[in-house]
Amino acid sequence: MEARDKFKSRRDLLLEELPKIGLEFVHPAGAFYIFIKAPESYHGDDKQFALDLAHQAKVGVIPGFAFGNAGKGYVRFSYASSYESIQEGLKRLKNFVDQLA
Repeated sequence: MEARDKFKSRRDLLLEELPKIGLEFVHPAGAFYIFIKAPESYHGDDKQFALDLAHQAKVGVIPGFAFGNAGKGYVRFSYASSYESIQEGLKRLKNFVDQLA
């Protein structure tokens, strides 16, 4: 499988699974990352959401504010790692979000 096909497969996994978790996102425009909106309970605090994901779920994301005003309220999730790593990250993300409810 070519690199482009691998990235498409990983992106498609995220596009399919994120709505099931109940998270909004910005559809990626060609890069290998996706911006995921912080859950409502964070009131747009992307930095705290990123910190909590790292500490509690062991999922590394970048707070959106680091990318300017357009990124505020979002975190950047990369899909440049393996398909299996992304599956595990999604599992952890789902468990984390489920605990917020």
